[in-house]
Amino acid sequence: MVYENDIFKIFYNECDKEYISQVINELNSVIHSYLDFFSIDKLEDIVVIKFYDSLDDFKIYYEERKKRSYDGKTVGRAEGNKIHMLSFKERIKVRPNDTLVEFIMGIKHELVHICHIAYKGNSHGTWFAEGLATNLGSPRYEETLDGCTLEELLHKSKYKYCYTLAKYMLENYTHEQILEYAYDDNKLLKDTDKILEEAKEYYRHLKL
Repeated sequence: MVYENDIFKIFYNECDKEYISQVINELNSVIHSYLDFFSIDKLEDIVVIKFYDSLDDFKIYYEERKKRSYDGKTVGRAEGNKIHMLSFKERIKVRPNDTLVEFIMGIKHELVHICHIAYKGNSHGTWFAEGLATNLGSPRYEETLDGCTLEELLHKSKYKYCYTLAKYMLENYTHEQILEYAYDDNKLLKDTDKILEEAKEYYRHLKL
């Protein structure tokens, strides 16, 4: 089954029918705010979303693209103009405690990545890419930098740390600075240590 408009082409299955209208409404309601955030007038390519009603099929896709075994936790991926997502009934095999709200947040999270990819012209992932996607698309993480190190941030990119550090930046940096870091990975990586120390100091003062 297929839903299509000027922005989205969504391939879904029988098991997705009960919530597909909610998904469509949510995506149509947020897409323009995401485009505005990245100062994009429109996406050049239609956003293709494919739902997988088989975890095994999703694993095959994942392993072909990543060239390694399925990690046992990924439920969605964005690449170029495409989003690959597990259907809800398959998602809860990987994340049993997730709700439909979190499922839809996951789709919006990937949609932020699509807009970010369009803005900077590549799909190279960084902690800030995850930070923006969690803040704009799936803001459900603990706000903390306790235990966060530069090594942890650059090489593991735990969502709670990415979320918190990006939230600090969104609240304390100009939008122009945010877009500069969103566009220039080299500048971001060069300044990450400084940003992290600033944010840690900020949160230390909040606890006083």
